[in-house]
Amino acid sequence: MQLNLNSMLRFFNLEKRIPIFAQLNNPSNQLLLRPDLYELTKFMLSIHIFNMNKEYEKVNHLVFETYYKNKFDDIKPDFESLFTYLTNRSINIEFIKKVERSPYQRPLFFDEQNYLLYSGGLDSLCGLSELTGQPNNLIHVITNNQILGMVRRIGLNYKSRQSSIFYLDTRTSALSGGPSNTRGLVFFTFAYSIAKHFENNQIHFAENGSQMLDVMLSPFAFPNKPALKNTNPIFISKLVKILDRFDSPFRINLMNKNSTKSEMLSKYANTIPFELTNSCFTTRGKSSMCGICYNCFIRNLSMSSIKIFEQDYTYDPFTNIVKKTRTYNKRQRILYQIIRFYYKVLSKESSALEEITLSSKGYFDDPISLSTKFASDLFLGIRNYFETYEPTNLNALGNKANELLSFVDPEIIDDREFALSQI
Repeated sequence: MQLNLNSMLRFFNLEKRIPIFAQLNNPSNQLLLRPDLYELTKFMLSIHIFNMNKEYEKVNHLVFETYYKNKFDDIKPDFESLFTYLTNRSINIEFIKKVERSPYQRPLFFDEQNYLLYSGGLDSLCGLSELTGQPNNLIHVITNNQILGMVRRIGLNYKSRQSSIFYLDTRTSALSGGPSNTRGLVFFTFAYSIAKHFENNQIHFAENGSQMLDVMLSPFAFPNKPALKNTNPIFISKLVKILDRFDSPFRINLMNKNSTKSEMLSKYANTIPFELTNSCFTTRGKSSMCGICYNCFIRNLSMSSIKIFEQDYTYDPFTNIVKKTRTYNKRQRILYQIIRFYYKVLSKESSALEEITLSSKGYFDDPISLSTKFASDLFLGIRNYFETYEPTNLNALGNKANELLSFVDPEIIDDREFALSQI
């Protein structure tokens, strides 16, 4: 079956204008990107919409009309391969040349400022703190009104940290589904397009390295955990190769690829409004964080490792609840797989260390050390949790966490607590 991506965008009222703002609430500040970069952003958004809509599941031939057929033809083989890597689907893309040119607004300035991919989450705020004192351009993709509100509230509390912020508005019924491996295509390509528009060849990405490595481990160490690839270094390197071919050499600086979330928080927790952020994979800012998804669990234990105890969770992962659902039970099993695997890392079990070495594929300076630090952070967080709350109604996960903690050498956790205090 065949699908014309431009027609699909027209159906969702996105063909003529994908809103890009240099400043929200001011229509005159809509940014007209360099035309080829605008076309690239529009193409990646159309691919994301195509992947997110089940009605296109049987489509394997895509058509995209563009003014820049030659540039898109150059990236066609690599992009088709990347799409298969992300989705396990094979597609053929045909690029058709348009004749009429789109409008172009020359950039207001050419600069060597920083361009930071900015979600408003903990890691991006820590990244912003790391770049404090330099002019920063923040790049945000709007996915829903709640996350946008969160980003605005953070901006009001954090004005001095930024010089400008660019928004891509993707609030559309076409993207109302759940998680997707093509989401990263839109985020990174939009950031690339903004930076290139202003003749800058680098963007900064502040995701902590321990979770990037954890994503690479997911299909092997955690067989029941969804392995989303949006922050997987393999995906990022493949995308950079495509972006290089589209224009000129470009770099995504993985600024915290050798750090854990606890290390980043140890350094910046006192300087960021973390209480305004929301990391939940389930609610996505629409309500309190659930407490039992992967993102909530890692955030909770990372904060606990530095003795910050947040209350904004619907569920405590370690204590009983009145009503259990299949989703709740599944997530509990995933969380147990995580702490069990990282207990093996702390115990230096050869199977776990070999899995880390094989999965990391050379993307980290010392993946064993990174995973060991991450494991220590998790069990330090668990210890601090039990010492602070002294819960009596532990559920199965809480009992297992307590049991595994009793097997960990306390000196390992003490040493890690001291190391974090010295950052």
